[in-house]
Amino acid sequence: MTQKPRFVLFTHNATYDKLHQAATLGLTAAAMGKEVIVVLLFWTIKKLAEGKIDDAERRLRELINNQPQFCAPYIALSEHKRSRGNLEEATELLIKGYRATRNAVFLIKLEDLGVETVNPQSVIGVYTELLQEFPSDFDANLFMGKFLLRLEMNDEAVEQLLKAETLDPERESVHILLAEALRRRGRYESACQHYQRA
Repeated sequence: MTQKPRFVLFTHNATYDKLHQAATLGLTAAAMGKEVIVVLLFWTIKKLAEGKIDDAERRLRELINNQPQFCAPYIALSEHKRSRGNLEEATELLIKGYRATRNAVFLIKLEDLGVETVNPQSVIGVYTELLQEFPSDFDANLFMGKFLLRLEMNDEAVEQLLKAETLDPERESVHILLAEALRRRGRYESACQHYQRA
């Protein structure tokens, strides 16, 4: 079952002309058959900028509790925690967001956090934990393989990417990554086959 394409619009200002533009864009996207989500973040961002952290954090946590399928508050709060040096809580928010939404944006942010902090073992640990919880999750398998490939752990990357391929053999992203991993292992014929499938 394919999911309806989403159009997410973040508005950071509350002037009439900007809200009118946001409404126009949202209505146009809806007319094109997309699911439209409009996020009004001005006041939360203002609170963060003014240093009124507790209120902004409270609002973001309320959004997470009231709208657990909505990705933006997890990411905003995680970024805030990250900027304050609280990497453990930033990571936990990303994991919680992934568990609630299964959106790959959280895996991208987790990988960025692991690379930025030069702590790849913690990212591998997070992926391992997520794969124990969601063994048939294509994105978790793909991103684990991608991260292992990035670390030049080529044998492990091939093994993980082959698992992802069995879950969704038609996704071109897995074939591109498999081709690169196989090329690095000197398995050029297999690599060419995956490049062709991509």
